[in-house]
Amino acid sequence: MERQIERVRESEPGETGHDQDMKWKAERFRQKAEGLRLIREDDQPWEQTRQAYTKRYIWAGNWDKVAMPGWIIFRHRIFTKGGRHVHQGGVGLFILEGKGYSIVDGVKREWEKDDLVMLPLQPGGCDHQHFNEVQGGYSEWIAFIYQPFQEIVGDVYIQKEFHPDYQGPKVAIASNLFDEEALARAIDGRKASGGQPAAGGYFGDLLRTRDREREQLARARIVIQGRDLPVENNPLGLYRWYLHPSMTDIPTKAIIAWTVELPPGSQSGKQRSQGGRGYYVLDGKGYTVLDGQRYDWKQGDLMCIPHKVEGSEYQFFNADSSQPARLYAVEFNWSAALGVDMGSGFDVLENSPDYKP
Repeated sequence: MERQIERVRESEPGETGHDQDMKWKAERFRQKAEGLRLIREDDQPWEQTRQAYTKRYIWAGNWDKVAMPGWIIFRHRIFTKGGRHVHQGGVGLFILEGKGYSIVDGVKREWEKDDLVMLPLQPGGCDHQHFNEVQGGYSEWIAFIYQPFQEIVGDVYIQKEFHPDYQGPKVAIASNLFDEEALARAIDGRKASGGQPAAGGYFGDLLRTRDREREQLARARIVIQGRDLPVENNPLGLYRWYLHPSMTDIPTKAIIAWTVELPPGSQSGKQRSQGGRGYYVLDGKGYTVLDGQRYDWKQGDLMCIPHKVEGSEYQFFNADSSQPARLYAVEFNWSAALGVDMGSGFDVLENSPDYKP
């Protein structure tokens, strides 16, 4: 598909603004429904960027071709250290390979394979840099970022230190879009946990909620260790939850993240839900039946579930009779605002054969 859906077309004779709005909306829905659903690792090149050695799956340059426009999904491979930079948090980095640590707002956070490193969502953004500790090897992680969310929180991007192998232009990014003094005031302000006069009513509830959230962030887990997570056997499969709206010890509720394991020759449950979630294949090989169509995948591929008026029906299958398959899934936490049904339904259509009520 080569459609460009962000540009509003010139009006035709007798066409109203409402007509244009409806055409634009129909084009967006069509593009999501028909856009690329399976993004193969082998089709995505590696490139040296300011931060690391990078493989991009979804970014602004292919939003007109994919079923999940608006997302930025990429892998970073680090041999020594990555670039140091500041941007807003609410982002999780899932460690695919290796062992190392991150300096997040001046604090060292150690991690290893299958951990999730969370960048906190906070006034002033998050200063961070990542380091590899595998001698003679590398560490690697994958990030899922929902760009409309980043725009809503007024995200900026400040480069503090470039990757040691980066040879491109070393100029400030978006330096004209933020006031450094205002940013410093925001960082200082987040260190205070109150100070405003008490207030009643609903406005007072907002202030008290803010203070609870600040306290929660101060003690939240920045690194969520995969080895400590229990396996939940539910109707859709064997899940390990990294981020969930019911958790109270995580630094953000902006996203929901989990892994699903498919035993050898087994399958997940079948479900119907709204789209906008991506499944990255951590291990194994298999296929997904999405709205009646089969998509074969292997380790390193990305499966996208599209937004559709009626939602999508899908199920995952392990094609290997001797080895398990695992997928890492991420979706934006729309359920907090739109409800779990999200207008299309959230239903288990068939239990996983591994489910034991």
